[in-house]
Parts: sequence; C-alpha cells; structure tokens
Amino acid sequence: MATNEDILLVPSAVLVPDELKFDLGPIATAMIPFDGKPAIEHIAAEYEEHDMDLYVAGDEQIEKLASMLDRLDREWTLLDVSGTTSLGETVADSLSQIADRRSLDDADLYINFADTIVSPVGYGVDASTVSCSEVSHAYRWTSFSKTDDGEIDSITEKFSRVFDSPRNVFTGQFKLTAPADYWTLLKAACGGDDGKLDPFYVALQSYLSNQPSQLLEADRWVDIGHLDTYYQNKRDSLNVREFNSIDVATNTITKSSEDSDTLRNEISWFKKLPKQLRPYIPQIYDYSDSYVDPSITMEYIGYPTLSDIYIYGSHGLHLWSNIYSSLFTLLERFQEFQLETDPAEITETLEEMYYEKTVNRLRRAEGMAGLDPFFEPGEITVNGETYPTVPAILDILRDTLTESCLLERDRLSVIHGDLCFPNVLFDVRNNIPKLIDPRGAFGPHTIYGDYRYDLAKLRHSVSGHYEFIINDLFDVSVSEEQVSFETHTDPVHDRREELFDDQLAQEYPEDVQDVKLLESLLYLSMVPLHSDSTQRQQCMLATGIEKFAAARGDL
Repeated sequence: MATNEDILLVPSAVLVPDELKFDLGPIATAMIPFDGKPAIEHIAAEYEEHDMDLYVAGDEQIEKLASMLDRLDREWTLLDVSGTTSLGETVADSLSQIADRRSLDDADLYINFADTIVSPVGYGVDASTVSCSEVSHAYRWTSFSKTDDGEIDSITEKFSRVFDSPRNVFTGQFKLTAPADYWTLLKAACGGDDGKLDPFYVALQSYLSNQPSQLLEADRWVDIGHLDTYYQNKRDSLNVREFNSIDVATNTITKSSEDSDTLRNEISWFKKLPKQLRPYIPQIYDYSDSYVDPSITMEYIGYPTLSDIYIYGSHGLHLWSNIYSSLFTLLERFQEFQLETDPAEITETLEEMYYEKTVNRLRRAEGMAGLDPFFEPGEITVNGETYPTVPAILDILRDTLTESCLLERDRLSVIHGDLCFPNVLFDVRNNIPKLIDPRGAFGPHTIYGDYRYDLAKLRHSVSGHYEFIINDLFDVSVSEEQVSFETHTDPVHDRREELFDDQLAQEYPEDVQDVKLLESLLYLSMVPLHSDSTQRQQCMLATGIEKFAAARGDL
C-alpha cells in the first residue's frame, strides 16, 4: 500500500499520427482537442479524487506542450525525453527523471497513454492492474492472449498481425504497485534485442509474472489517437452535452431544445436560405417548427470546429490564410443575396441591434456579483491602462455609433448571425466550411442582416479570444479600480491575429473600423448571458471596455 503520493505518468513524446495531422496540425498527443478540452485534462479528471504527482513526458512540440501545461489548473511536471525511440525508452527515461525528484518506493505508478481516456483506473484494487478491452479488429492495438487462469500469456505488437476473431487489447492505462521493480525490468528490456515487441510490454510481461495483478475490463474507453476513433468518439460525445438535446444516428443528427424560440429561429434560417448557399450548411432532412417541441434533423458533419483547430491545433500560417480566405469567400457569396427595403427601416433595425441591445444587456449586467467596479462612475484601470467605465460608455454610445456611421446601410444581405469559430466546421484538407447554429434573427429579419456583424463575430474569435474565454482559458483579477486579465494564447495565436487583420483589411478596407467597433459591442452585450461564471463575465467586460476605447479612438 502506498504511503507516498502516487505517481501519474502520461507519455506524450510523439505527435499525432499522420492521419490526424491535417485536421489538427502536428501537435503532441496530450494536446488532442476533445469535447472542448485537451486530452490531458480529460485524463486528469479520471484521477482528480486521488492525490498524486503528475508528470508528462514530451519530446516533439515540447515548447507548445509546456505552454499548455502552464495554463492548466493542476500542476504538471514536464519531463524532456528527447531522443527516445520507443514507448519503453520514453517511460524508462521518465522514471529516471522522476527518481531524481522523489522516491519510487511506497507509491503506486499509474501510466496513462496521452491519447486515451479510460475508467476505471484501478483505485481500490490492492494489486497491479492492466486495463483492457475485447475488440473485433485488433490490428492497430497491442493485444494479448490469456491463459486458462485469466492471466496475460503472449503479447502481440500493434500493426504486426491480423486476427480473424475478437482479441483482448491494452487500452493504455496501467497501475503498477512496485514501480521500482518495473523500472529495473524496463531498463533491461530497453537494452535487449527483442525487436518484435516494444520494451514497455516486454518489461510489463516480466513484471506481471512476479506481481499480484488483475485485468480490468474498461467500462469506458475513449481512444482519440486514430482518425476514425477520434471522430467516432467526438460524435458520441454530442449526446451528453447539456445545452441542447442532441440525438446522433448513423449519419444524421437530431437537435431539440427547451429554448423553442431560438431553435425555431434557427430552423427558419435553414428553411429560407437560398439554394445557392446550401453547400455551406449540412443537408436538412426533416424538421418540426412547432411552438411546443421544435426539432431539426440534419446531416452529421464530422469536421472539427474552427475553435478546436484555433485553440489546440498547430497548423501553419499558410493553412490559416486558406481558412480565412474561405470564410471571406463565403461571406462574399452571402452578400450576393440582398434585401432591399426602406433605409429608415434598416436604420431602425441597426439601432435595435447595436444600440438598444447593448444598453439593455449592460443594464441587465449591472448589479451582478463581481461586476461593481465596472459600473462605478468615472474610470477603471484595465491591464495598466485607464478607460471610462460602463456608465460613461453608455453616455457616449449613441454619439459614437452616429459618428462611425455604423447605423447607416442602404441594404441588408444574407448573414449567419453567430459566425464565431465554434459554429464553423472546417475540412482543412479541402478548404470546405460548414456552418451550424445560425442565429436566425437580426432584428425582425431571419436570414438578412448586416454582413459587418458576421465579420465582427469572426474577429471576436480571432483577436478577441472568445473561445479561450468561454473555455476558461484565462486569468483575471479584479479589485475596486483595477482589473488585470490575460488569455492563454501564445505567439502563434498572435501571428494568426495579425494575418486575419491583414486579410480583413485587404478584403474589406472600408469596413475595418466598423468591424472593430462592432466587436467591442459584442463583448459588452454578451456579459449577462454568462452569469454562470463571474470570472468569465469580468474578462468579457474588460475586453469590451478595452476594445470600445480602441475603436472609438480610431474614429
């Protein structure tokens, strides 16, 4: 029984396989995005009720991995295992570095592969454990046969043999109650000449033959290390989200919601979208726009969201240039379909969306917990710079909108209405965007609105770091008159922001300042919608105040 804190080791020395690199970029396996978080956060959640020292072994992309680990809630130690050429060498090098930091005695060692999420993890079992599962096609996984007593007999390396019957495979989670003994065996295995089997498993088989052990059938095994299993598990995860009721069939997705008005607006948008623009959306198979139980059934699209690609992916700027160009081309196509109506009616709609909504939302936010400093008369300091507080912004808002000519437009065109990165599915291989979750309402209009609004939504994802904020990837501190906040971006994101603004200026040179002002209004008006997180609201409000001042200063 362990008396020291136990050890969790996550080997992540290699990058995702080639089949996933085009979708995610060349990232370390611990960084694979799944359900809004990197794989390592899901792994940590399986062990959160158990105190232990946390270690990640990295090699390729280690600087990006280090940057991500610094931003996580739990404290991880990153081990540099550069130069290792096998799983066994990676684990052996890791254990050597861990042993330099602490004793391996009187502790259990948990090893969890970086691209797999497994439960249970062996708590409460007074023996070493090996997580396993029986699969029909075991070729891609390291597998094993069992003796009549239920113990591991022979082990077969992955990609080395095709079996014509179901076989037990290692799911990638192990608990070793005598880590020092395993380390000794592993060092010997790494120096051996058994080229058919990774030293990790050579040592494991020797270790288990001399230690009390138990095979644990995995109740839950989420393998996100292969292209097909990654997308299959992403599809399965849709069924457990809380914001909507979503039922995923083989190739369709049926969506329903308690917020019937919002879903009915979305359905109406899909119904009214011109057929020439339908290649940009999933195919719609069925819908009910009843007031009681609205629902819509559409094609399931397996592309990753741009939010996952932006936060966790590692694509080069040339690919991001293609992504931005595809989005701008999409918006140009949308603008070909226009609604010509009375200019006074358009101004009324824009005033409702840009002035009245902002004022009403900020008044809703006033008095909410933790936001008082933003609503005090006078000024507030945000990240070392002094800005007017919300009351002062409200005093000058109408004049600012008038001065900017933001309320002047002679026609409306088709817009999405919520064109932020979580609502864009993107096939990086073929530069194909698919749009989901349209707003379906811009004032009194369903599909028509101000294209600058869609541009502002895109910019608030890129330069406003909206996805970082809604995923709580930020730090914020608020005192009486001081606010400091920082989103967990890195220099790669900075270069993507610069690229977006360069392309925005090329495509829409006359609209850049309007887009920046609209982006600030988006942040100011979204605050009351996020009452579940005071810190998120503080970060959004601070962002809006900064951006409003910058946009107003450019007028």
